[in-house]
Amino acid sequence: MICRARALTILGGLLALGASRRSRDEGWHHVHGANGLTLPTNVPLDLTFVTVDGSAFRLADHRGVVVVVNLFASWCGPCVAEAPDVTAFAAAHPTDTLVVSVDVGESAATAREFRLRFGIDYPVASDESSSVYKSIGMHAYPTTLFIRPNGLLACAFVGQMSRDDLETERAYALVDSTTSNPSRSA
Repeated sequence: MICRARALTILGGLLALGASRRSRDEGWHHVHGANGLTLPTNVPLDLTFVTVDGSAFRLADHRGVVVVVNLFASWCGPCVAEAPDVTAFAAAHPTDTLVVSVDVGESAATAREFRLRFGIDYPVASDESSSVYKSIGMHAYPTTLFIRPNGLLACAFVGQMSRDDLETERAYALVDSTTSNPSRSA
């Protein structure tokens, strides 16, 4: 068990290092390939989560704004490390960006504790059965999806995101999907 925990810590560090490198790379907006996710980019994503307060959160109900889906686990070091940045990011964009965090493989009680720990005031869901994890081909924590206002996926980011990374991807998701490469400023 100790070896597994150490391997997860090392993997988390490598993912964080990769995130900082990718943030300087104009071509890192990816969905398929090395990250292994199986998500469509040509049709709106159709995901539904149950929040810790018991309400349904459907991506389709939130057209017109960028939706950021942050998939995490409370035991994941990089997830814990990025939580303050995700919380600050959500607070900075209350009108055109909606964040929902999904605690994968853990109970609603654990997700509520995580929400309280980081003062999260945006929706938090629990995917105790890991159904979303399985359906999108997720294989590492954290994974963050950026969905454009039209419902199409703009980016799937595997690994810890900084506040700068979040801002960069928000700007990218706000650009019309027919545009080749937007300005990288937030």
